[in-house]
Amino acid sequence: MLNIEKINLRFRNAAEIILRFRWLNILLFILLFSVSVMGVKQVKTDVDQDSWFLEDDAMLAAKDRFEEIFGNDDFCAVLVEADNVFTPEILSKIRQLGAELVEKVPFADDVISLTDFEFTFGTEEGMEIIDLVPDPVPNSPEELAKIKAMALSKPSLKNKIVSDDGRYAWIALRMKPVPDEWEKSKEMSPEVAVGQTFCEVVGQEKYQILNPKTTGMPVINVEKRNFFGMETPKLFKISILLTILILAVSLRSAAGVVFPLLTAISAIVVVFGFQGFLGVSFDPAMIFIPVFLSMAVSIGYSIHVFNFFKREFLKTGQRHNSLVHALEETGWPLLFSALTTIAALLSFMLVPLRPIRWVGGSSACLVAVTYVLVIVLLPSLLSFGKDRKPHTVYAEKGGTVS
Repeated sequence: MLNIEKINLRFRNAAEIILRFRWLNILLFILLFSVSVMGVKQVKTDVDQDSWFLEDDAMLAAKDRFEEIFGNDDFCAVLVEADNVFTPEILSKIRQLGAELVEKVPFADDVISLTDFEFTFGTEEGMEIIDLVPDPVPNSPEELAKIKAMALSKPSLKNKIVSDDGRYAWIALRMKPVPDEWEKSKEMSPEVAVGQTFCEVVGQEKYQILNPKTTGMPVINVEKRNFFGMETPKLFKISILLTILILAVSLRSAAGVVFPLLTAISAIVVVFGFQGFLGVSFDPAMIFIPVFLSMAVSIGYSIHVFNFFKREFLKTGQRHNSLVHALEETGWPLLFSALTTIAALLSFMLVPLRPIRWVGGSSACLVAVTYVLVIVLLPSLLSFGKDRKPHTVYAEKGGTVS
C-alpha cells in the first residue's frame, strides 16, 4: 500500500526546492513562454478530409485507386438562382463565370453548365452535334424558348443541371489530379487554394445577378476554416471571462484570479507553440476540446493549491510555510488526478483517426504542462509578499472567518 505520509514528505521537500529557486523558475518560465509564442505563430490548420486518415488506412488506398482510374473526385459548384435562367443576361453570365473559373482556379479541368453543353439530335442524314447555347447568346424569345425546350428534353439536364421550372441551374467545375510536389512547394494546401480562388471568382460583383451559392468540399473546407478563424478567438475570450468569474467568486483575491489564469494561458501557449515548431497541423474544429479542458483543469488545480495556502496563511501568517504546506497536501492528489486524466486521454491514440489522436495527445500534454505550472510556477509567484499576523478569528471559529 502507498505510504501517504512519505509521499507528502517528498512533496514537502520538493516544495522547499521550488521556493528556494523561485527566481530561476520564473526566468525559465519567461524564456519558455517567449519561445512558445514564436512557435504559436507557426501553427498550421488542415481542413483536408484526407488528413483524417493514417497513411496505411484502407479508405485512402481505395481513394487513391479511384483517382488512379477516374481522376480527381473533387469538384466545386455554383447554384444559379433567377426568375428565369433562360435569358440572355443570365446565360451570358453563366458562360462568362464558367470560363473564368476554368482559367483561374488551380487544377480546374472543365466546366459543366447550360452554356458548355453539347446537344445531340438525329437528322435525316444521321446525327448532328451543336452547342445547346450558341455563342453569342441569342436575344430572340423564340430562340431562347427553343433552347429551354431542348434542355428540358434531355434527362441528363432536366432537374440535374437545370430545374424544370427554369429557376435554378448548376455550374460544376471538375478538377484535375493534384501533383504530388504541390504540398512541398506551397504553404497553402491544394483544397484551400482551390476553394479560396473559387469563392473569390464567384463572389465578384459582376456575378451577383446570378445569386450564386457555392458548394463542393474545397469550398466547404475554406468556409469551415474561415468560420473557426472568427469563432475561435470569440469563444476563447468568453472562456477567459468565465474563468475570471469563477476564480473571483471562488478565491476572492486578485492574485487568485491573475496567477491561475496565467498558468492556464501559459500551458496553452507552450503546447501549441511546440506543435508549431514541430509542424503539427490540426483540424480547427477540434481545437476547443483540449483548450477548454486545459482551462478547466487549470482552474481546478489552482483552486486546490490556493485554498490550502490561504487557509494555512490565515492560520499562521507565514507565507513560505503556508506554501510548503499547500504543496505537501495537494501535490500527490493533483498528480494522481493528472496521471489518470492523461492515461485516459492517451487512449485516444488507439483510434485510427488523426483528429482524434491529436485531441488525445494535445489534451494529455496540456494537462501535464498545467500540472507542472501549477506546482512550480504558481507557488513561485505566490511566494512574493510579506508575512503577517495570524488571523485570530479564523483560528477561534475553527477555520472560518464569517
